[in-house]
Amino acid sequence: MTNSSQLEFAKLQGTWLLVYQQMNGKKLPDEKAAEMFHGKMVFAGNKLRYSVELPGFDFGFVYKLDSTQQPTAIDLEMTDTPDQHDIGQKFLGIYLLEGDSLKICQSPIKRPTEFKAEAGSGNTLIVLKR
Repeated sequence: MTNSSQLEFAKLQGTWLLVYQQMNGKKLPDEKAAEMFHGKMVFAGNKLRYSVELPGFDFGFVYKLDSTQQPTAIDLEMTDTPDQHDIGQKFLGIYLLEGDSLKICQSPIKRPTEFKAEAGSGNTLIVLKR
């Protein structure tokens, strides 16, 4: 890992609260539901847990960063789901860390080039805050 990747890695550690998630043009959960159901993403080492207090919405991943790409790349691999379905699925993503705000845009098909998740894109945009 490069020094800049190590620095980025350190900045991500800890708990991030979900502002909203957008998939194919729809916010699910939207801002109100994300807050009501305590959506969060917790980074611990090279692992992260993404959960909302809704049945079946609790996912574990391992991740790695590549700060040499612009926007900065994040690769995710699912390691845990409530029904053990999709374990091993990989997602190619980009992320933007600005102060207390974190955006991750990812897709299982191809790495997004911008932080958008319009209908038909296959992208998921996750917006978080400290």
